[in-house]
Amino acid sequence: MYLSKLTILEYSSSKKMDLIKNISLFTVIYLFISLNISSGQGIQFDHYAVRDGISQSEILCIFQDSESYIWFGTQNGLNKFDGYSFKNYFFDPSDTSMISNSWIFDIAEDDNGFL
Repeated sequence: MYLSKLTILEYSSSKKMDLIKNISLFTVIYLFISLNISSGQGIQFDHYAVRDGISQSEILCIFQDSESYIWFGTQNGLNKFDGYSFKNYFFDPSDTSMISNSWIFDIAEDDNGFL
């Protein structure tokens, strides 16, 4: 009889600890969400389409260079975004100084700042 009472007490104290852990976790999550909402800093996204100047709507890669330009690689060339407008770079087989393909899968910058 004594052993069964001890088991019941251990079981109920274990349940109490689980309840306390759950309440503590809920409180932390609630406070985190409350503080984020009350901080007043919202995230704003601007959506750009082909009509805005990007060469294609399917982006294959994104890169920010050392001058803070954002570069987008697409299936139709390379796009440089300065925060206001896009400049497009297209494949031209007669111009060896331009990009070597229309499909841009990755963008990197070397130590001299060249892509």
